[in-house]
Amino acid sequence: MPARLLAIGVAISLAACGLNQTQPASPTPSTVTPMALSPSPSASQPSASAVPSASVPPSSPRPSIQPVVPVRSIPSYNNHGSRTRKWIALTFDADMYPWMYAERNRVSLVDPRIIELLEKTHTPATIFLNGLFAEAFPSLVKRFGGDPTIELANHSWDHAGWTADCPNTTPIRAPMTERTEVTWTEAIVSRLTGIEVHFFRFPGFCRTSREVALVRSLGERSIGSDCFFGDTLGWSTQRQIASVEGGCTRGSIVVTHLNGPPFHPNVYEALETLIPWWKAHGWTIVTVGRLLGDPTPRPSGSG
Repeated sequence: MPARLLAIGVAISLAACGLNQTQPASPTPSTVTPMALSPSPSASQPSASAVPSASVPPSSPRPSIQPVVPVRSIPSYNNHGSRTRKWIALTFDADMYPWMYAERNRVSLVDPRIIELLEKTHTPATIFLNGLFAEAFPSLVKRFGGDPTIELANHSWDHAGWTADCPNTTPIRAPMTERTEVTWTEAIVSRLTGIEVHFFRFPGFCRTSREVALVRSLGERSIGSDCFFGDTLGWSTQRQIASVEGGCTRGSIVVTHLNGPPFHPNVYEALETLIPWWKAHGWTIVTVGRLLGDPTPRPSGSG
């Protein structure tokens, strides 16, 4: 795989993980069949027409917020791993803005084909979860937590932007804070799976050094990327394949999305080609934790 990065990488990094906020309020449902694990409204959940107050669904307990002293040596920010080995970390962002949460029972927000492909091929991957995604799809998150090839990580609670100029995001609003964007997602993943996440990805990759330091103080590594599918920009299958084959190199962290169409099209189709291509060309696909030498511990007795 060539070592060069595509010239458009910078532009994609700004758009990565951002959904077009000018999407119509009622996007056209995907033609992909929604997962059988789709949530059902209950008395403890808001209806599909209601956006949870301050992005916090009523069924989520408010975790106590205590300072965490890191027990590991944590680099501040990582866009890639060691360049000495022919390996690549495959990562997926599982996005869930408040407006997506409100539409979760009507619009397909997960592409089940991606999950089934990862399971069928036993392909390792790290999935960065918004807390609202875990709230919307608890059974699916439990399924991930029971799969030894899947590593779960933190993508904030509601995909709010951490900087004023972060594209395709809205600002963090009270009662949410930068700290609770991290700790509330930690709490729901731990409650559902018993897993204590090690890694955090900023929405849109937008951050300052102060915010990276805050995440570090909470015991998580901040993870970026140096290789992009281009699904956020609506690229065709072939263009996504070319972006990865031409833009990734040894130790790359590649980013794409679990949501599928209509918001992130052609990811499944690209993966159908890329997973066997990587393996046929001698690449080892790993999780972020393995790439960085700090795999997320699994609960005792789990897969």
